[in-house]
Amino acid sequence: GPDGALYVADFYNRIIGHYEVPLTHPGRDRERGRIWRIYYKGIDKEPAPRPAMPRADWGKATVTELVSDLGHANLVVRTTATNQLVERGGDEGVKALRELLAKDSKPAQRMHGLWALERTGQLEPSVLEAALKDRENGVRVHALRVLAERKELPAPQREWLLNGLKDSDALARRAAADALGRHPSVENVRPLLDLRHAVPADDTHLLHVVRMALRDQLRADETWKNLPKLTEADARAIADVAPGVPSAAAAAYLLQHMQQLPETGERLTRYVHHVAYRGAATDVPALLAFARKQKPDDLRQQAALLGAVQKATQLRGGKPLDETRAWAEEIAGKLLSHKDAGLVRVGIDLAKDQKLTSAEPTLAEVVGRADVPEETRRLAVSSLTAISGAKQLPLLGKLLVDASAPAGLRDHIAAVLAGLNQPETRAALLAALPTSPARLQSAIASGLAGTPQGADQLLDAVTAGKASARLLLEKPVEIRLAQSKVPMLKERVAKLTAGMPAVDQKLQDLMNRRREGFAKAKPDAEVGAKIFEKHCAACHQIANKGAKIGPQLDGVGIRGLERLLEDVIDPNRNVDQAFRSTTLELNNGQVISGLVLREEGEVLVLADPQGKEVRVEKKMIAEKIVSQLSPMPANLADQIAEADFHHLMAFLLAQRPAGK
Repeated sequence: GPDGALYVADFYNRIIGHYEVPLTHPGRDRERGRIWRIYYKGIDKEPAPRPAMPRADWGKATVTELVSDLGHANLVVRTTATNQLVERGGDEGVKALRELLAKDSKPAQRMHGLWALERTGQLEPSVLEAALKDRENGVRVHALRVLAERKELPAPQREWLLNGLKDSDALARRAAADALGRHPSVENVRPLLDLRHAVPADDTHLLHVVRMALRDQLRADETWKNLPKLTEADARAIADVAPGVPSAAAAAYLLQHMQQLPETGERLTRYVHHVAYRGAATDVPALLAFARKQKPDDLRQQAALLGAVQKATQLRGGKPLDETRAWAEEIAGKLLSHKDAGLVRVGIDLAKDQKLTSAEPTLAEVVGRADVPEETRRLAVSSLTAISGAKQLPLLGKLLVDASAPAGLRDHIAAVLAGLNQPETRAALLAALPTSPARLQSAIASGLAGTPQGADQLLDAVTAGKASARLLLEKPVEIRLAQSKVPMLKERVAKLTAGMPAVDQKLQDLMNRRREGFAKAKPDAEVGAKIFEKHCAACHQIANKGAKIGPQLDGVGIRGLERLLEDVIDPNRNVDQAFRSTTLELNNGQVISGLVLREEGEVLVLADPQGKEVRVEKKMIAEKIVSQLSPMPANLADQIAEADFHHLMAFLLAQRPAGK
């Protein structure tokens, strides 16, 4: 506050979180709160004076007093005085401020004085030029920021900014670069490049501002035609910021740059993507020919470059060229036959993205092999169905009812077949329902409930005694049924579940057992870290490790065991509004569910329950529904052995803020 005391607004609310509890919940306190005033009282023998406002009434302060307040130690006081001088200082205030800037006043007074004169339109060029040469770094910085805020920048003032790029103070150089960025001109490119090369390696802030300023000089197509003579270092610096310029001119420069100077890794992929996205259509064949020659034996890089072209084509709303498909078939064939499991998975993703029918036999072989890791087999299932849909039903239907197949694979097949939403795939799910274990029944029921046809058939199956009515009370099934628009839904469900205990009690019993088991176990947090990496890191991040798809879990241990058990065993109990699942029904009847991550051009990007990105072209979407479900698997506790579950809880409980 202006008196120097610290004020804390403390509005108590027993509802913890943001949107996990309805806004209408009576527990939300909209009436009570406290405001704390904290100040130093001193010690017994040396009491400190009680903080007091420097002015009883700012509106009655004289110009002399306000000018004096510009040098006060408290920023709130200085800002208030500045505003008062601007609003009612008049000619007397202007005169006093000019005198202030002409003498050896406090640095803070000179800084605020500059802004007061600028805001009143009374800052003379000579006064501003003098401030740019002030011995105090802060005064020079504010003088440069004044220039940044101006709409027009006459030639003499531009020279002042060019001099600022060479200032001894790094913050002043940053302010000068920022000001030039806001006043683009081809004449600024050369001095900004010189500063770009001179930035110390550890000054990431200055580097970032210089890169932005360079980018902004290049937004006009005319600038690209009049670039100064470039060294190799210059050319790389221009290429570095070119992907930030959404123009064909920037893309043309990048294509020429890559053909002349070698680039590798993520930088090369980024450049290829920008050329494919923003470049002229006539440049794409040349880009493809170039990309295929870049380390052709490095299959991972080749797949990354191909993926960049494919994503760019989607963003443009275009169709891939024949050359792209030929390249994809060549790379996918090499990847799928590779001994490295990681590269095989890259090939599976590539076949899915490009919908390569030539890869179907190899993918089917991967799905059916018991010696292949479960994760790889699940990826191959998704890839196969993305390429040929229900054509793979004989293979997948056989695995769905194969008791020797991994449980996670069978669950995934159930979800994939339900998502295809074809009569034959629903029939296969319904046929498997009576003989499936409870976990798989839940997965099948949840999948069927996601569409009107499947929901109706699920209710018929329960009515016929082919599945337990308890399935209808499970939260994922219940929510999806509510969205399915089945006629007389409430009445049908109520009749089928009459007298049946709520599933919430089943989950509560499981939580009770896990709580009791945790108390008796000797869990190891280090082992739990590995369990987290295997089952959770695809969507959650701790200490910068993992993916930031779901909520970050740094400090999550402060929630305590009870809440963590709820979050893991019953993830649909408390679903933050920002992390609710979205269901897309496509024009072909297919259903896709996941967490919406972002929109890119003509593409909607979701994360599936395994944390993998799914890209859907907007033109393919018939309906979009946001549900009350969490994208987190509702049966995660079943997927983790009980001993491993205890290790995971120990690891999560250990994640606490410092000192907690």
